[in-house]
Amino acid sequence: MSSHRKTNILFIILASVVGLCVALGGIFKIMHWPGSNVLIVLGMSSACYVLIGFVIYRCILLGKDKSKPAIYKAFGIVALVLFAMAGSMLLVGAMFHIMHWPGGSPMIILGAVFAVPALVAMIIAIANKNKKKQLNN
Repeated sequence: MSSHRKTNILFIILASVVGLCVALGGIFKIMHWPGSNVLIVLGMSSACYVLIGFVIYRCILLGKDKSKPAIYKAFGIVALVLFAMAGSMLLVGAMFHIMHWPGGSPMIILGAVFAVPALVAMIIAIANKNKKKQLNN
């Protein structure tokens, strides 16, 4: 099995465990059982770390890929970093809202604001990738 496949499987397992932790925390919170706050904070915080780790891994892979044009790599890395920032802000903002801590709304708004340039960068990168394919054909 290749190392990329092993790493992808590792990220899938980590995301599943983190998702289970968040889901259990949500169920515990709805049922007013003890331990819900710990599960939610642990799950949402871990989700941020897994997301950032995955983005760093994908940026490294994208940087090493010799077949992709430089503009695609640049916009791809920018988009990945912006997606990591947006996703982390959205996750932390959601956690703050669930826990009734102050500051949840501004974090969710900032996460949504960072998601827009990430989408634009990703669209530009994909468009440049498709242009290169059309030129080669």
